[in-house]
Amino acid sequence: MNAPELTRLLEGNARFAANTPDQPPENLLPQLVAGQHPFAAVFACADSRVAPEIIFNQPLGAIFTVRTAGHVIDDAVIASLEYAVDTLGVGLVAVVAHENCGAVKAALAAPASGMLAQAIAPVVTDANRTGADVERAHARETARLLATRLNAPVRALRYSLSTGKTEVL
Repeated sequence: MNAPELTRLLEGNARFAANTPDQPPENLLPQLVAGQHPFAAVFACADSRVAPEIIFNQPLGAIFTVRTAGHVIDDAVIASLEYAVDTLGVGLVAVVAHENCGAVKAALAAPASGMLAQAIAPVVTDANRTGADVERAHARETARLLATRLNAPVRALRYSLSTGKTEVL
């Protein structure tokens, strides 16, 4: 069973993928100045093709977004997501991986080169051993690690650049 927050994200993604968004441009500045009330936090890759508010068809202020290349966790990511959960009261943290992730490709090509590749290397090694899809495995592992640190449900998702659709892992 999906949490209402996950259902809301997936329904927005279905609208986006079908090219039927219902979030018209409007002036939200008066509301946003007063404060933010996101229903979910999204931890995603910093890839410019994967903007959470757009792919989930949500207005500004609805999603608390944290992004790093390859959705690699560090202390700032954890602190930001703790803030979203503990202070803003989000009901879900979604880890969003995506098709053709450059950071994952770099880790596959040279696991020991660079901080991002080194952070992803354990998942690459395990996926190579088990035959798992690295992008999906990395999202699941990231969600697993965050779930040990956060007081909210954490779900792993994967966005398809080619279809615009998001799958729950």
